[in-house]
Amino acid sequence: MKAISDQAGTTGGNASEHAEETRALLLDAAERLFVERGIDAVSLREIVRAAGQRNASALHYHFGSRDGVLEALIDLRMPAVNARRLALMAPVMAGRRKPAPRRLAEALILPLAEIAEPGNEHGNWVRLAAQIYANDSIGFAAIFRRKNYDEGLRQVGLALRRAHPGAPPLLLDQRNMLAVRQAVHALADWQRGVLTRQSGVAIISLPLFVANLLDVTEAMLAAKFSAEALRLAPKDDPEMP
Repeated sequence: MKAISDQAGTTGGNASEHAEETRALLLDAAERLFVERGIDAVSLREIVRAAGQRNASALHYHFGSRDGVLEALIDLRMPAVNARRLALMAPVMAGRRKPAPRRLAEALILPLAEIAEPGNEHGNWVRLAAQIYANDSIGFAAIFRRKNYDEGLRQVGLALRRAHPGAPPLLLDQRNMLAVRQAVHALADWQRGVLTRQSGVAIISLPLFVANLLDVTEAMLAAKFSAEALRLAPKDDPEMP
């Protein structure tokens, strides 16, 4: 009986390991194809083939749909990004002085820039994130909120309110949103080399590109609000997105 039990346990373990391996292959193939060709241009069947799977229903079994694949990719990549952002924000949130805009810019950008480095095995995420941000049919914001993947961004938003006491919260939240979207799309463009092809700007190293992006973002977060913006902004304090 013991031998049978042990064998059954081993078989069950092997089946579980095989399922996890299949799931990982499908996610790797989906992320690569989405980045290369665009989310809407890739069929589920193509993902299955690219993952080397013979069972056409493998993707449906593991994820249910294209939206399920995208949510699984978010689940795969965002915890590390959020954790890194929270680590950068920890000393800012613990301090009593007004937060330095440079520290907030670093918290927004560095977790993404580190992934974008050449050779990083998760490097496709930045380009995929740019597509997710640009796709109106993907409810990524609800996923982020439900799973607290936006916790680091929310801390940046709270710190911005400390840095600009009395400023309209809506304007501060918008700056936070604009800064992270700018970072995602800028880093994705750097990875694709699109800046050089479209503008003729010489290729520069990622560290130099990031340093300049940090400068621009710091200036955005530190900028004073114009009289026009203050006049138009609502005076209430909406719940942070």
